[in-house]
Amino acid sequence: MDCLELGRTPIHEALHPLATETLVIIAPRRDTFVGDCTVADLPKIFELHIILEGYCAQRATEAHIAPMGEIVNRLEQAARAGNRELMRQGIKAAL
Repeated sequence: MDCLELGRTPIHEALHPLATETLVIIAPRRDTFVGDCTVADLPKIFELHIILEGYCAQRATEAHIAPMGEIVNRLEQAARAGNRELMRQGIKAAL
C-alpha cells in the first residue's frame, strides 16, 4: 500500500466489488486471495487489467519508469545477441 501511496480504505473499497463477483475472496482478519477463474471470467479479468494498467500508468513517476526502461534495454540487447539465458534473467528481474 505504501508504494501506491494509498491507505487501506480505498484498497478495501476497490476489492469489495471484485469479491461480489468472486474474483477475489476476502478472509476477514486473514488475507485476500484470488478467486478461481474460468474461461468465462476472462473478459472481466481483462477489463479490470485495462483499468488498473491505466491507473498505474497515470500515477507512474520517473522512479517507477527508469528501472523498467533498463530491463527493456537489457532484453533488447540479449535478443539481438541471441542470448536466451540473459533474456530469461532479464524477465526474472522484471518480476
